[in-house]
Amino acid sequence: CGAAGAAGPADGAAPATGRRCQATVGVRNVTGDQQPWHGQLQRAYLPGGRWVSTDEPATRAANLGRDVFADPMAAGSRVVLPLVFTVDGRDPPRQLELRSGVFSAGVRVDMP
Repeated sequence: CGAAGAAGPADGAAPATGRRCQATVGVRNVTGDQQPWHGQLQRAYLPGGRWVSTDEPATRAANLGRDVFADPMAAGSRVVLPLVFTVDGRDPPRQLELRSGVFSAGVRVDMP
């Protein structure tokens, strides 16, 4: 994660507060159908159980201007890309949760 107060405007968005944490994730669609992937459903869990969703403008900037959530993932496809979360406080996220939909169990992984 960056230093406190390091979060700023990305892609013309209003300035964010806090600091940005970037995680490189690999995601694979193991189904036979395309699957939507929504930035608001990707979460970084902070100490105490609070969570923040993906900072979509910062994630777009980290992906060289590409909106990685704009199109569904093709059946059988795999991507590796950075996701950015803007967090407050001094402690980094403890877990990431990646989900394809509201009713999807998704996966939660501990952060090193």
